[in-house]
Amino acid sequence: MSAAKKKNSLPIVPFWLRQTVVMLFGPGRTVTLAVLVVAAFIGGTWAVWRYVERHVENSRDYLISVEQITITPRPEWVRSDVRAEAFRTASPPDRPLSSLDNGLAQQIGNAFKVHPWVAKATVTVKTAWVNVDLVYRRPVCMVELVNGSVTELLPVDGEGVWLPGEDFSQKQKESYPCLVGVDQRPIQPVGNVWGDTRVVEGASIAAALLPVWQQLKLYRIQTAQSPSPGDLGPSYELYTRAGTRIIWGKARGVAASSEPTTEDKVARLRQYAASHGSLDAGPPFDVRKLPPAGAANF
Repeated sequence: MSAAKKKNSLPIVPFWLRQTVVMLFGPGRTVTLAVLVVAAFIGGTWAVWRYVERHVENSRDYLISVEQITITPRPEWVRSDVRAEAFRTASPPDRPLSSLDNGLAQQIGNAFKVHPWVAKATVTVKTAWVNVDLVYRRPVCMVELVNGSVTELLPVDGEGVWLPGEDFSQKQKESYPCLVGVDQRPIQPVGNVWGDTRVVEGASIAAALLPVWQQLKLYRIQTAQSPSPGDLGPSYELYTRAGTRIIWGKARGVAASSEPTTEDKVARLRQYAASHGSLDAGPPFDVRKLPPAGAANF
């Protein structure tokens, strides 16, 4: 057989195999072996960590207890143990909180955000210490629901979010503005917006009047009419404890351009009471038709 034929009959070695042989046995083999050793070490370490990770996270040395969580002090109207209730949500028995969990802040934050008393939660994690800055919801009125002979007073905040009623005594409930004329129960669980425009708008009126509610001896807010197609929403009336009827008009955000602002309506009520001694000094009146605040006494 000729030399040319012998040469052509030799097996063709793939390029990658030739390069591998050169790297392992050629001049640069020391560097190659070092890289392989490091890669093997890293891979082995990662595999071992993945195997023991859950056991380490669940070690008592890394578990977060409720005592390691500090929160913004509760306002006087919140009687629920917000911290303990949110902790139970964040740390179920089958997955306790661990300081090694990369999602710890989000897990704790989500638990506080779904609490009905919490409007906003900001979580800061430092090793085994967790601080949660909370913005609490504030009740502004009670929504009256009548079912036969049973009357309920359900608290809401200024955005119409249904709040836990068990935090209030009956006497406390009666001290808040009362919104009447609502016949629809909340469509979602406590901690969510009621789902009725009348509650959202009525709550916004109550929030504006809350600072002067007791001073003006107001008693309730009532929906005056249901909105018609093309209307801007229902109108509202106020009643004092003595029974004087005050036409309020539309709610904040939907008031017709011809109506005074909510702030102006409140100022007109205060001026009327200051000039007449109370809101019960005369017949029913329309707050929209009172002179603007700062005008001459009437």
